[in-house]
Amino acid sequence: MTAANTGTLIGRLANDPKAFENKDGSKKVLITLYVDRPYKKEGKTVSDAISTEAFVNKATNGLGPFAYAHKGDLVAVSTHIEQMAYDVNGEMKYPAPKVVIDDITFLESRGTTQGRLAKRTVEGAPAEEAAAAPAEEGANAYENDQPFAAAAAS
Repeated sequence: MTAANTGTLIGRLANDPKAFENKDGSKKVLITLYVDRPYKKEGKTVSDAISTEAFVNKATNGLGPFAYAHKGDLVAVSTHIEQMAYDVNGEMKYPAPKVVIDDITFLESRGTTQGRLAKRTVEGAPAEEAAAAPAEEGANAYENDQPFAAAAAS
């Protein structure tokens, strides 16, 4: 058996994806997922906020599948861990590892996700934020994360 650097996370998006364009035209997408632990503490679900990033090839139109991801969506992501060591004056530095998304699967129907998006408009979110089209490439990111239960309810 050979070692494999793969994993799967299932959780809800804490916020809308944040996208950044790289110099070469590709894009980096940042997503935070609230992922439940397999146990409860004092009768309550325990969740972790896991920061992830994905890369979208410059040949891909817009953000690809990430253009359809919104705060509160239930997704499964296939991941791997990266740690890019670098040399500083002959001494190797090892920054914190990062979780990189290889693939995303939406676990709710489009009707469910669109309903949640429409509800955000009614509850006071700016209309342009809730009606974000894929062409806007994740420019509608929230600055504040909410606990998993609040994200699931929204």
